[in-house]
Amino acid sequence: MLFIVYGQQKSASTYLAHLTRQCCAATGVSPDEVKSRVLTGPLKKNRTFWSGDLSAVPEVADKLGPKDHMLIKTHVQFNPSYSEILDRPDIKVLISYRHPGDAALSAFEAGERARNEDKNWPFFASIHSHREGIDVMARLLDRATIPWLKSGLGTAFSYDQVTQESDKVLETLRGFLGLSRAQLEQSEELQDLLSGEKRVYNFNKGVAGRHREVFSQEDLDYLEERCGPFIRFCNGEIGVQDL
Repeated sequence: MLFIVYGQQKSASTYLAHLTRQCCAATGVSPDEVKSRVLTGPLKKNRTFWSGDLSAVPEVADKLGPKDHMLIKTHVQFNPSYSEILDRPDIKVLISYRHPGDAALSAFEAGERARNEDKNWPFFASIHSHREGIDVMARLLDRATIPWLKSGLGTAFSYDQVTQESDKVLETLRGFLGLSRAQLEQSEELQDLLSGEKRVYNFNKGVAGRHREVFSQEDLDYLEERCGPFIRFCNGEIGVQDL
């Protein structure tokens, strides 16, 4: 089975990808070995992160054997053609999303880290204010996250579900892979990940709603102006069809 992990930036998509990877490994076949075997030639550059069009994904899925499982992580924008080419039982799309206020604040703080510590994060380094973080997140929601959610292709998880209710995410993955609970419990790497013993690069569990304490009232008003419907979606007030 091939998993596509799409995430709104700063929505714990990296953590979701690690959870997925460890569940794949719990089946007894290393997803990294599978990836090395099937992502060759021009596709080799996508082993760590898939940055381009997903039209080659069915070709990758066709190379997988019955016991092969792997994942690709991406932030790519949704293309209407994906509704057809990715709609297969052996391809599962996982989507992570986050309240745009918290995501914008996290993106701004990542930008500060990038500049202060000279990290090679050009996307975040370009964000110099809370207002710019809100603008960036609003564009990402419109161009990528909302179209992915509305496509109906994927299983969606909120940031809080991924970080605070990981057991529910694991139940979904366990069902996809046909794993027993015992197999997950026996995976030391998965248990280390869940306990925090194993660090995930550039990921820290944030505090929900912290943007309301940090943003000025003007920024909060601007956030509502730019992202109001998505905020209501995150709050459970409207469904994905109303975005």
